[in-house]
Amino acid sequence: MNGLASLVSKQVILIRPGGELGIKSRRTRKRMISNLKKTLKEYSSINQGFKIFEYRDRLILELDDDSYINEYAESISKTISGISSLSIAFVGSSNEKDLLNFGLTFSKEIIDAEGSFAVRVNREGNHPYNSLEIASKLGALIKTNIPNLKVDLANPDYKIYLDIRGDFVLYYTKRIIGIDGIPTKSQGKSLAIIRPNTSSLFAAWLMKKRGVEVIPLFFKTDKENYIDYMHLIMKEYFPNPYLIDISKFLSENQSEFELCLLCQFFCEKYAEKIAHRENLMTIISPTCFNCKNEIMNLKALTFLEKNLEVSVIRPIQMHYFGDKSLFQEIDALPCCTYKNKIEIIKSNDKPYEININSYLEQ
Repeated sequence: MNGLASLVSKQVILIRPGGELGIKSRRTRKRMISNLKKTLKEYSSINQGFKIFEYRDRLILELDDDSYINEYAESISKTISGISSLSIAFVGSSNEKDLLNFGLTFSKEIIDAEGSFAVRVNREGNHPYNSLEIASKLGALIKTNIPNLKVDLANPDYKIYLDIRGDFVLYYTKRIIGIDGIPTKSQGKSLAIIRPNTSSLFAAWLMKKRGVEVIPLFFKTDKENYIDYMHLIMKEYFPNPYLIDISKFLSENQSEFELCLLCQFFCEKYAEKIAHRENLMTIISPTCFNCKNEIMNLKALTFLEKNLEVSVIRPIQMHYFGDKSLFQEIDALPCCTYKNKIEIIKSNDKPYEININSYLEQ
């Protein structure tokens, strides 16, 4: 809490670490919080000076220039795992008189002359008041000074949140939901196979949520909107992903019945070579047992596993697409123009010989 007094009356980003941290040991929580702080410090979208404060079980991010604080908060919530939620907040003193005065000033800034409101209070520490008392007193003060307002505890137009912790209070009006999960980069590094479909994007996202540092390996096909996927990858994962054009490979094999298996085999063997070169132990590849009409039979899966020398993590998605807003602006299927849907199947036992090395020159 050292230095937190300097934040009084300032606008900050209040960060609530992921809920999973609550079930970890104290030592593990401390390591994960340290990792989350390190990730925030390395976050590329914050290109100005800032400070991070630990505040009980919260983190507070103070920007030197808060002109774009809303954009930063939204971007962090969608990019860094291990964050349950965050809020744009103002810091004040927990002294009762200061708290009520600041709370009234804060409320006047955000509430119109009409509508309904409610005050929500969370409190931790020793204070001469309890949460219900302070919520009632501040609510009465707001009602007196903005007379046309109504109190509606069930469904108010405006919500005033007070997070009282020790000597300080954070005032905010909403929570921005984060990815949650385990803090980014705390579970090692892995190469992710991504093609122009939402399954591969979501497979990488699921592993990112589990704390894996995802390095995207994007395979460009002949889809016209592949650039939409590239922009999403650069926004969500890494500014300079690997880019491999496999349009020629797909064109040469377009009449092959098992084209999707061939493509999967090629992409995984290519990823294997990159993983060896980068000293990575695993790659991430979509499993394709989900609600988007995608199929991978066990014979094909067995074939792929037998022909790989690295461990492959295959997140099973099974009718769950998590935060759909990540992918809503781009279509789901297919990866290329030669198949209506992805069917990764193997109907015979013939081996596939693909000249991977010629593509490694790209």
